[in-house]
Amino acid sequence: MISSKYFKQIFVLFSMLILISSCRINRIDGINRLNNQQFARKAHKAGYVILDVRTPSEYDSAHIAGSILMNLKDSLSFIEDLTKLDPSKKYLIYCRSGVRSLKASRALKASGIKKVNDLQGGFKNWTGA
Repeated sequence: MISSKYFKQIFVLFSMLILISSCRINRIDGINRLNNQQFARKAHKAGYVILDVRTPSEYDSAHIAGSILMNLKDSLSFIEDLTKLDPSKKYLIYCRSGVRSLKASRALKASGIKKVNDLQGGFKNWTGA
């Protein structure tokens, strides 16, 4: 049986681990997967480029202010736009649900862009302006 002293210590340690892990950025293949708050904070900082990889009709219906449309479903256009990106810049990428943006993020990483951030859950979960 665990004494109450050890139980309290274990509980405090466990609570700290949960707190620390909730603040961490989720990473997949070197891509930062950001929640709404993390994405919004970076979107308001200078030096970040926001890419919307949805279709033009999705973009026209609503989009994150300042974002640039790069339609992933139009492969030729997407590749052409990809070659024009500055690899020294930092990119924030989103789509409707997070599937296309992860694919696009992987394409950016493969093209040599190092600072790639993806919005987890996509625009459907977006709570920012």
